[in-house]
Amino acid sequence: MKRKLIMCILLSALFAVSLVSATDISSCPYDITSSGTYDVVNNLSTAGVCLNVSANNVIIDLHGYTLNGTDNWLTDDGVWISDGFNYTTIKNGIVSNFGAGIFFRNYNYYSNVFNLTLISNTQYGIAIQNSYYINVTNISIIPEGDTDVGIWIGGGSNNILRNMIIESCDDSGITIDTSTNNILASMTINLSNYGIYIDTSSHNKFTDINISDSTTKDVWLQSNSINNTFLNVSYITELVSSRSPSQLIRKWHYQAKVQEPDTNPIQGASVKAKNITGILIDSSTTDVNGFTDLMELTEYVNTGGTKTYYSNYTITASKGGGYSSSSISRNITGNKFDDVFTLTFIPQTVIVRYEDETATIPQNHIERFDDGTIEINVPKNIFKRFYRWIIGLD
Repeated sequence: MKRKLIMCILLSALFAVSLVSATDISSCPYDITSSGTYDVVNNLSTAGVCLNVSANNVIIDLHGYTLNGTDNWLTDDGVWISDGFNYTTIKNGIVSNFGAGIFFRNYNYYSNVFNLTLISNTQYGIAIQNSYYINVTNISIIPEGDTDVGIWIGGGSNNILRNMIIESCDDSGITIDTSTNNILASMTINLSNYGIYIDTSSHNKFTDINISDSTTKDVWLQSNSINNTFLNVSYITELVSSRSPSQLIRKWHYQAKVQEPDTNPIQGASVKAKNITGILIDSSTTDVNGFTDLMELTEYVNTGGTKTYYSNYTITASKGGGYSSSSISRNITGNKFDDVFTLTFIPQTVIVRYEDETATIPQNHIERFDDGTIEINVPKNIFKRFYRWIIGLD
């Protein structure tokens, strides 16, 4: 009875906590100064900053509602995360007509932004300034009026941005300024002046992005920006500055299958890709279905406007244990997923020894099975000779 009473008290306490854990926001401007969950319960409009975060461990759920400003790029921000506050989550709604939709001000760490539509925020859709480990995903930036920059990262590093649609920005879809080691992936950037603009920023990686219909350039690297990798990024025009020369590395995905002549997959085969100068660029081992991992092959490196091409590649598949090897030449200018290497198992000569006696088993008496078993059919004359010798008849 006492145990049941304690359990009931605990459950009641947990239920009570769940009832009071969220704070409703029905108007703004609103200052968030304590950790917790904050639920927007209706559309909000204001001049200035709508939601001002000055606490750690804050979750803001818009629940599909809209934060709406007055288009003043100097004073209006949808959600402002003040200097030095961490672990902020902003999700599920629309932010429109502010100077910046979301602004991480300075030294904000480990925050998340997802499932947002940002409409006509005059200066930035999302601004990440001197902030780190910010994850942004499932974002649409739609400038029905004017937006200068869709995503701006200034002085930040180790941020990850994925799954975005960015359209019609007056300046650039994405600007990376004085920032390093950021990852941007799975995006569509259309109809902006510049698709991606990079200045004094290095070691950033862009993957699986489509840039189209840019007014000036799809990709522009200003000075002192090295080792910026574009993997499976589709675009037409690029400009790489020769001042303190910047560097763009353009890569594509590559995957191959290795099989036997009867199309059975070969697991554990090695596939190596060497560039035109014979340098190994990437390698992989096949899985149980015979496929390699997705490899990354460089098409060219653009350093200060001069391109160094890596094709043609020599790609070789091999496997020990009696298999043949196979090589092909490839000019890599896009993704390649359909190469198939066929390796033949070549029976090996087997020499049987017993003390001073030796005999060679012919190759046509050696058979390999799908499970890797090798069967050696010893010819009758060899078996009889060894048997007689072993039992002392010879």
